[in-house]
Amino acid sequence: MEISRRRLLQLGLLSAGTTALAGGSMRGHAESDGGFSVIRRSSPSVVQGATDESRTQFSIVHRADDSFDFYVRNSSRESVWIPDKVETHSLPGQGTVVSKAYFSDLRLNETFFFAIERDGVLKDEREFRMLDTKAERIRFAICSCMDDGRHSPEIWQDLVEHKPDFILFVGDCTYCDYGPGDDMGPSRLWRRFSEARATLEIYFSRKLIPIFATWDDHDFGQNDSGREYPWVTESQVNFMRFFAMEPSHCAAIERGPGVSSAFILGRQQFVLMDDRSFRIAGSSRDATRIGDRSRKTG
Repeated sequence: MEISRRRLLQLGLLSAGTTALAGGSMRGHAESDGGFSVIRRSSPSVVQGATDESRTQFSIVHRADDSFDFYVRNSSRESVWIPDKVETHSLPGQGTVVSKAYFSDLRLNETFFFAIERDGVLKDEREFRMLDTKAERIRFAICSCMDDGRHSPEIWQDLVEHKPDFILFVGDCTYCDYGPGDDMGPSRLWRRFSEARATLEIYFSRKLIPIFATWDDHDFGQNDSGREYPWVTESQVNFMRFFAMEPSHCAAIERGPGVSSAFILGRQQFVLMDDRSFRIAGSSRDATRIGDRSRKTG
């Protein structure tokens, strides 16, 4: 919902004269993984998810003891949008939470800023734009195999500089089965997704780019696993909480079985399949990777 900056100040929801921290703040701690120095940042990590001409949505991973307010402003600072809704997702025993913020009534061909406030102080701000789903020409990037233990920030910085209209994450955005410990259940999934979100440069980019995502085996939960994995349902819930793919705030997207989705952008139809939830191992005629429902609707 769009309201004026003056009205928002009157409501006490927006502080005046504050200075945003850079989205790429390096606050955090370093870990060593196989000879690589891994920086885990403590500042919020942000994903702009499925977006159309007037609606967008964000996934924000932050410390559980931080309470934030979210809003969007335009470049002139004269108009401010408050969220249609905000959701908070957590898992017992974990030190991070995922907040989801949904916005509508935005406009094409304008520059906006997603703002994160705490106690009336602006803590972070990211630039973003809306997505023209009917554009004649589109530019997109395809990303996979994002091992946070071998992170190279320059790769992500170079990607952002090429200015794609959107990004496709097509699998292994997190390596849940890497690292110490034998537990492969929900707590590990949440922890490893949180660690990746605290590490990869794309989540701290000053300029956000809409991300559409599906998974492969490592972000599903375990190497080369399928429907025999004991936590299929829990893993689906975990994945969808860390990304932002709700059709309620993107007319172009349609959710399918598992974590699959389909959307039309420009003149292209994109189908991101779920090749893990329904996968039967083996090479027999009865074996499947995407399930009967996916084949019928794909």
